[in-house]
Amino acid sequence: MGSGFRLPVFRTHPIQTGDSTVVRAVIVVHGANRNPYALRLTEEGIRTRLVARDVVYMVGTEDTGDSMLDVSCGAMLQGFHRYARGLNLFAFMNAFYPQAEDQLLEIVGVGHSSRGMYQSTLGRRALFEW
Repeated sequence: MGSGFRLPVFRTHPIQTGDSTVVRAVIVVHGANRNPYALRLTEEGIRTRLVARDVVYMVGTEDTGDSMLDVSCGAMLQGFHRYARGLNLFAFMNAFYPQAEDQLLEIVGVGHSSRGMYQSTLGRRALFEW
């Protein structure tokens, strides 16, 4: 989930922390940046299209941090690193959109590398055999 990935299906929710403080999540702000095409669609329209598509989430098991990691509040609420954020997004989709038949591919040993992802056996299979 690089810096260009935005999914506008999240809403703000109060979150109870371990010390009983309530934190207001700003996930909707972090995830609502849309390009001009997406701005023509309603959020419901985006959800409907996303659930209807065959989506494959590829996450690198070693994508656990680098100097370019987004550590803003909204990003950290999604997970402490990109690998965790990818797993959390997949879990979110399964929990709230169980009708979606998304697939998760964990690319073992790959960090934040498009080359490593797409040249992996699973990456090539996702691109050319689905």
